[in-house]
Amino acid sequence: MERVELNMPEKVLFTTRIPLRITDMNYSGHLGNDAVLSIAHEARIQFFSHFGFTEMNLGGTGIIMADAAIKFISEAFAHEVLDVTMSVDGFTRVGFSLFYHFRSQNRDVAIIRTNIVCFDYENRKVVSLPPHVKDMWI
Repeated sequence: MERVELNMPEKVLFTTRIPLRITDMNYSGHLGNDAVLSIAHEARIQFFSHFGFTEMNLGGTGIIMADAAIKFISEAFAHEVLDVTMSVDGFTRVGFSLFYHFRSQNRDVAIIRTNIVCFDYENRKVVSLPPHVKDMWI
């Protein structure tokens, strides 16, 4: 079986803490895979807010997620608190990769990558990444 290989970029741009709820658990009693992307979404909202942006206004453009990859490392359980660190890499003309490192109680839980594309929702088309946004994160 081939595993997804994800490595966090060295430069950490943002950290947050997110408590795990009972509704984040699956039938096996640990963090569910569906909840991982929801928690990544919450972290992304906080990340953008930290830099004065929203998903609908990233320096004058919206964003859309092109794809996501998750590398599960260990279990996490209800009422633990995830320490989430975030980095940005893989810049292109129209987007970038956001990386999320989930840790709980001094153990790695998951590494997530979401590829983000800049999107004009009014005209329904992909647009360029504003240069000043990239400059904030490199």
